[in-house]
Amino acid sequence: MDYVFEIGKRFGNLPFYINEEEIKGYLGAPDFFKKEVGVDCYTSDYKYIEFGIDISYLHFDEFDDAIQIQTNKIFLNDNDLYVLPKNEVLELIKNEYASRKIKFNYEYESYEFEDAENQEEYDFEDIGLTLWFRNQKLINASVSKPISE
Repeated sequence: MDYVFEIGKRFGNLPFYINEEEIKGYLGAPDFFKKEVGVDCYTSDYKYIEFGIDISYLHFDEFDDAIQIQTNKIFLNDNDLYVLPKNEVLELIKNEYASRKIKFNYEYESYEFEDAENQEEYDFEDIGLTLWFRNQKLINASVSKPISE
């Protein structure tokens, strides 16, 4: 697994358009599997401890199905986002937007905790990337993409 995020195409050796039946062919049997049924969707969650990733398939009644990958390693343009400070990560992503001629756009949310340090969430929906920071360091990353595109 190379952990390279290619916007709109793949994460590591996993193409974004991979379906649930194909996942084991890429990564083998998961260490953990859980299926949850909601009001208008159901999710299938696969945990791969060796690779440090959690894969969720979201199946909606009225929307396109989607894949979401939580990861503890992620590279963008040969840069390990987990070792860069927040300002460098954001600048790298801003440059990626510019190279694709997309207006730099994200949603921001700050979370305050009584018993833990505050977190910041940046959701770059246009490129399918969500990042969480604590003390200027990346603590979690999630890539996602509709499966049916």
